[in-house]
Amino acid sequence: MAFDGVNYLVVWYDYDGGTDSAIYGTRVTPDGVVLDPEAIPISVASGYQFFPAVAFDGRYYVVTWHDHRSGNYDIYGARVTTEGTVLEPSGFALTSELERTIYPDIVASGAGQNLIAWQTDRVPETFDIYGSQFYTFRSTDDPLALAYNGNRHLVREPNTEILHLVYTRRGQIIYEYSSDGGNDWALPEIVGEGMFPAIALDCASLPSITWTDAEGGLWYRRKTSPTIWSDICHLDDPTSPGDRHLNSPPAIAIDLVSRPNTVHILVTRSGVFHHTNIPIHTRLRISRFPLIIPARAGLT
Repeated sequence: MAFDGVNYLVVWYDYDGGTDSAIYGTRVTPDGVVLDPEAIPISVASGYQFFPAVAFDGRYYVVTWHDHRSGNYDIYGARVTTEGTVLEPSGFALTSELERTIYPDIVASGAGQNLIAWQTDRVPETFDIYGSQFYTFRSTDDPLALAYNGNRHLVREPNTEILHLVYTRRGQIIYEYSSDGGNDWALPEIVGEGMFPAIALDCASLPSITWTDAEGGLWYRRKTSPTIWSDICHLDDPTSPGDRHLNSPPAIAIDLVSRPNTVHILVTRSGVFHHTNIPIHTRLRISRFPLIIPARAGLT
């Protein structure tokens, strides 16, 4: 149950005794009047959907639950307006792992920022607790500042003087950080080797960086905390001269709303059709993957 300052939203699951269950909700006034006596169908997808949790983020109710529609238990979510309208009737995936992710809980800051936590059995026969932040909206009077020239990409966190810069130097991908608008910079960090880097910030304002190399491959790396970098992920690897390869700098964005913390990387590639040697001059391709599991990425 969550309170929006006027009414409550109560959520539950309804199990049919067979192979399906669904998530429902209703708004209730502080005096106990049920505003949606027929219930609001929040998620009625096929398969099991259990154990919803709800928070109010200042604009929307955000409902989460664990969901078996993929054949594995993942965490899904949906936004519900204060008028009772479900904005994502099919829900959106907040986790998508090989292991089960179950029993979510959620808290919200009141400014669009949400924190979810869940159980997962990444280690066999052991359940651990994991969490992730995401935004359902961002209130800002300062458009995100961007500066990009192919070799350098600068982004600023909204409403702050915090800058994140990525660039190339002698074939290396360099990341720098400034907390005072660029007057002082932290020591440069080498995050990889290649050229044409691009950067985007996730819900926690941690950087994700993608770049290419002389062979036309595609690389990716992100900060998992303010001090720790992930492993480098090789997202696309041309292995022979005729293979499709990147022919321009990649672009990166991170969805903060509809599919929170989903990374999108847009590239153009050239090459030849296998077995025919017919040239492919330019084709747009995009890689999408959840922030926490880039190993599932692939160019489509």
